[in-house]
Amino acid sequence: MKTFIDPNLLQRLRVGPLAPYLDAYLKHIEQDGFLPSSAPMQMYAIARFSKWLRDRQFDLYQVDEAAVNRFLKRDPGVVHSCECATLRRLLAVLRELGVIVAKASEPTTCRERFLDDYLRYLRRGRGLAEVTLEYFVRFAEQFLSARFGSGDLNFSELCAKDVTDFVQNRASQLSPGRAKLLVTALRSLLRYMRHQGDIALDLARCVPPVAMWSLSTLPKFLPAGTVQQLLDHRERETARGKRNYAVLLLLARMGLRACEIVALELDDIDWDNGRITIHGKGGRLAQMPLPSDVGEAIASYLRFGRPCCTCRRVFLRHRASLRGFADSTTVSSIVRRALIDAGVDSARKGAHLFRHTLATDLLRQNFSLDEIGELLRHQSPNTTALYAKVDLTALRTLAPSLAGRCAMKTVREAVGDYLALRRSLGFKLRKHQRFLEEFTSFLEQESTSQITSRLALLWATQPQHIQPAEWAARLSVVRGFARYWSATDATTEVPPDGLLPYRPRRAKPYLYSDEQIDQLLETAKNMPAAHSLQPWTYHCLLGLLAVTGLRISEALNLRGGDIDWSEGVLTIRDAKFGKSRLVPLHTSSLKVLSDYAVRRNHLFASQDSGYFFPSRRGARLDEGQVRRTFYTLSRQIGIRGVFASRGPRLHDFRHRFAVQTLPHWHRNGEDVRRRLPVLSTYLGHAHVSDTYCSTFDLSGRQPRYQGRDPGEDNSY
Repeated sequence: MKTFIDPNLLQRLRVGPLAPYLDAYLKHIEQDGFLPSSAPMQMYAIARFSKWLRDRQFDLYQVDEAAVNRFLKRDPGVVHSCECATLRRLLAVLRELGVIVAKASEPTTCRERFLDDYLRYLRRGRGLAEVTLEYFVRFAEQFLSARFGSGDLNFSELCAKDVTDFVQNRASQLSPGRAKLLVTALRSLLRYMRHQGDIALDLARCVPPVAMWSLSTLPKFLPAGTVQQLLDHRERETARGKRNYAVLLLLARMGLRACEIVALELDDIDWDNGRITIHGKGGRLAQMPLPSDVGEAIASYLRFGRPCCTCRRVFLRHRASLRGFADSTTVSSIVRRALIDAGVDSARKGAHLFRHTLATDLLRQNFSLDEIGELLRHQSPNTTALYAKVDLTALRTLAPSLAGRCAMKTVREAVGDYLALRRSLGFKLRKHQRFLEEFTSFLEQESTSQITSRLALLWATQPQHIQPAEWAARLSVVRGFARYWSATDATTEVPPDGLLPYRPRRAKPYLYSDEQIDQLLETAKNMPAAHSLQPWTYHCLLGLLAVTGLRISEALNLRGGDIDWSEGVLTIRDAKFGKSRLVPLHTSSLKVLSDYAVRRNHLFASQDSGYFFPSRRGARLDEGQVRRTFYTLSRQIGIRGVFASRGPRLHDFRHRFAVQTLPHWHRNGEDVRRRLPVLSTYLGHAHVSDTYCSTFDLSGRQPRYQGRDPGEDNSY
């Protein structure tokens, strides 16, 4: 504290009830990066406020924003430098210390209460992002002010003309994008008012749309070589220069959005594996490889330019108080300053300019639109289609065919759009993609692009070696696509329901005995293999399935960082239906995995992909190969016929785990039905009814339990 402010001055300023808290305030502003030269002025402001509190006999617990505002207005027309910001920071420090309690400001007027309720509805009921909330509430306030002025809200007076007049007057002052947001916010407000009973008519229907055509403009981008010119011109010696250079590289090399750079945190960079986690639009997370030059620039900034503070954001302000960028405006300001310094004249000067430039540069290098969309993390191919406007090479190839007619979209293209649309809504559709690609190839062999019920039925029943239930599944996938495509192509026939009325039959679970599992694990450990780790990999993988009931895909997707060795817990990420969960392990199981991890890390130290169960090349184990290896091991111990196409499955480990849990609960006198939700959560089922199917066969009887008491442990 002696190096930050003169102790004699500090002692003179210790007056009033705030005197004991000056040291805490000084420590706070020192950590926030304030210069020592600014401390005396702030101390004088606090001393004046403390003396004012003492003279008016204020109790310290009564101090709040209202008291500060009264103090600031003590001399009308006189501005006291830095008092407002200083006292705002002081209140935060006092609340942090527990000296005063934060008081939520209660809405006082009818309008404030209405807007407060509307904001609460948007945040909790709609789950909108904070920046969207700000726009929606702001437009709602403008609409109410335009209609009712400063008077009371009389919603019964609202009519359609009020709505259309507001949109017509206000939209003309906004850009097309902001005007579109205005009408969206207004519809939301009017629906909320009707839901609350404030208005009887559905006025949301009369909100007029604004003209904003998709892909109506050309992407704004910099000429070839200009980005490198900007980067070469960037000063990199100072702390601010290192930060700005790293920001520009993230924009130029990876095409990040400004908001994604703002949200970037230290924990998002995986230095060991050279990857970075991006917090994208809509709360979506994406992992991307970190280019070496970008990683070096960020590392240089972190080591030699980033101020020391507790904030976890990667990029910080270089002025007090030290914290992350407030919003995307700071990133756009860095871009604007870089363009000015390099003497580059551009119509657009925002951060998105670099994203457009990266996309057009990739087009020049013959990258496809699909590849560009994947890099830019577009949710729909339609978004990336904007860049087709500047793909002159591809456009020239179409020039001869445009004389006289415009070709319709092919079925294969429509399949791609259909899958992209469904996946943007959260579906994975792996089997759908395979079926639809096969069906498209079938239509091409038939020399037709028209979907008919006859062709769909013929294709669905082509494979003769599969069950009728699989035929029905194939036809169901085509039916779903045909419904989608019929809205565009009127000649499309949607196959009716009931053409193949088969339902899939759930396979009867096979319950392994303890002896069979022991034989499987021993056989796996002694299997001939291409490298020394492979037998141990299958030994531990099969053992883990047996003692945890994991799905095979969940086990294969495990990474080293998903195992908490101190707590003995597995973290299962992005499993079926996008669910994640925690799976505790027995100490004996953890010991086996720990011994395996030592062997694994020794062999794959230089080519580690991060997967806990690696293939011989260090990548993720192929699920098909795992199943084939399991079938071989099953035949060796005699639980599967030599030429049998059916028999015990990997998934039956999961059934066995579920079934074995029930007798243990029953012997302990626990209510099995009440405990089933716990088992359902452990197994990662979407519904408790799925757990019933895993633990009871088709006749409703519990499968015969074999082996020892499952409550002893889950070791292997």
